[in-house]
This record gives sequence, C-alpha cells and structure tokens, in this order.
Amino acid sequence: IYRIVYKDAPVYKPITLSKENPRQLVNALKNDNLFWRMTAQRLLVERGDQDVLGDLYKLVKNTATDEIGLNGAAVHALWTIHGLGALSGNNDEANKVVIAALSHPGAGVRKAAAQVLPHTWWARTELAKSGLISDPDLHTRLAAFLVMSEMPEAEDVGSALFAATADTVNLNDPWLSNALYIAAHTHADGFLAAAEGQTVPPLVETFRQNHSGPKTEINAEGDFSGKKIFIKTIANQMKYDLKTFNVVAGEMVEISFENTDLLQHNLLILAPGSLEKVGAEADKLAQDPKGMEQGYIPKMKEVLHASGLADPKEIIRMRFKAPATPGDYPFVCTFPGHWRMMNGVMKVVQAPQ
Repeated sequence: IYRIVYKDAPVYKPITLSKENPRQLVNALKNDNLFWRMTAQRLLVERGDQDVLGDLYKLVKNTATDEIGLNGAAVHALWTIHGLGALSGNNDEANKVVIAALSHPGAGVRKAAAQVLPHTWWARTELAKSGLISDPDLHTRLAAFLVMSEMPEAEDVGSALFAATADTVNLNDPWLSNALYIAAHTHADGFLAAAEGQTVPPLVETFRQNHSGPKTEINAEGDFSGKKIFIKTIANQMKYDLKTFNVVAGEMVEISFENTDLLQHNLLILAPGSLEKVGAEADKLAQDPKGMEQGYIPKMKEVLHASGLADPKEIIRMRFKAPATPGDYPFVCTFPGHWRMMNGVMKVVQAPQ
C-alpha cells in the first residue's frame, strides 16, 4: 500500500462536528478536506432546520475561486439548500440565489446550481437562458443536458438543443452526444421542428427515424379541449359499440375506450386500407409466445396508435393528433381471433375552409 503525502503540510488536526453547533457546520463547508465538507453537509441536512439558509446563501454568492477554479463551499452550500427543501416550494430568495449561481465563475458551482434546480417551468426557462448547454466546461454542459431532459417540454428548448448539434464537440463525445439525444427526446417537437429542411448530422437523422411515428399519449392527465370519442365493447359479442366516427384532419383527439366485456381487448388506429395486412400479422402474434408481451400489437408502420390491452372493466384513454390526410382509418382489436369482427372506421375529414 502506498500513500502520497505532502511533506510540508501542517500537522493534521481532526475536528468534531455536531448538529448542536450549526455555525460550526456551515464554517466546515469551507474546509479544505472533502471528508469534513461532506460530513458537515450531511449533518446540516439531517438537522433539518432552515435557520442556516442565510449563511448558506452567502457562501453561494461568494464568487471567489481557487487556483484551479474551484469553490467547494459554494457547491456544498447549494446541495445543503437543496437537501433542506428550500427549493421545493416558493422560497423566492433561495430561487434567486440558485439562478444567480448558474453564472458563477466556478464551473463546479454552475453544475451544482443546474442540478439542484426544481423541475418546473420557471426553472427550465432560467436554465435555458443561462446557456449552460454550451458551457465551456464539458462536465457542466453534460449536467445541463441531463437536467434539461427532466424539465417540462418546451419548443424553444428543443430548438436550442438542435442548435447544439452544430457543435462537433457534442457530437464526437459519447457522453455529451447521448445526453443531448436524451434531452432532445423530452423536447422532441421543438427539436424536430428546428431540424425541418436542414442538412443534419447522423445523430439528428437517427433521432428523426426513431421519432417519425405519430405520438400517442396513454391515460394522459389534465384538461383536454380537443375532440372526445367514447367507445365501449359489447359484452360477449366481440364488437365495439361504435362502428364509425368523424374527426377533423390535424385536430387533437381523445378516445376513451371502456372494456365492458369479460375478455381483454385493445384498440388500434391503422393506416387506410391496412386492416387485412395488420390482421394477418395479429394472427401470427397469436401463435407467438411473446405475443402477449406485445399486447398483441403488431410492430409495423401501419399501426398509427394503440391502446394496449384493456382488462375487463378497465378504461384506457388515448390522446393523439388526427392524421393530416383525410381518409378512412380503420380501428380494430387485435386480441387473438377478434380483428375480423371487432373493427370500425375513423373518418378523417378536411377542416372547413
């Protein structure tokens, strides 16, 4: 076992930290020994009292850095503020301190500030404004991409992420490219809109291919102002109670599918003229040991939207954007043996001029 020691270092003096002495704990966040800084952070969080927030804010606001650009006290102070729950509510002062830290001279402080932000709309806006997804420190940039992947979706963020693909550093670094791809998935609409008609690198082309299908939301929460359709099964008859319904091209649609039968059923929206083709693949899935794992939903481009299997008495909601092209789009159940009888037509009509 080898130990590397600095011969001219001062004699090491262990210290004793206690939850009963919060001022000492805050001061220990500035210790040059990582062990004591981490211990002080842990004890402050375990103590759970926000009476130290003012002192923690001062540490974060200190923009000094050492000879290698570090400010460990500010980093630990940020994580302590986070651990004390000051960023989970409406503590405006805590929010302002963290937002300001996004532009701290120390890269490690900027990184920590991004990581402790709550996953809210205002925090996403501030992170986007900070420009950390193009930070000169690549560890900070990586953290910003990953944090952005957990933020609420926004079109302007997707555009900014697409702009980041112009930086070859992001494309050539395996960690940055993967993080950028993950973030783009969260903000896919804005990312793809920005890429429309552009000459794009392979990463973006792969993203396009993997996100080329229509988006289906299953059991999405919140209010819905689009076209609502209600479909039930007819018990013991392998039929839907609705044979056809109309939607306007491009409008948002919510189908509430209620299974009132004793068997499982699903509901798939198909491309025009593809009922027989999808049905044939569904028959093959009935003989496949892994068919049930797929919900008996064929993996093919003709399947535009799918509910998954609904158990007896279960209601599944599907939200999607109606196709832009008018036509007759079959809907069908692909549970084994059902598709020939259990089907109907979604008629997509042109929007009135």
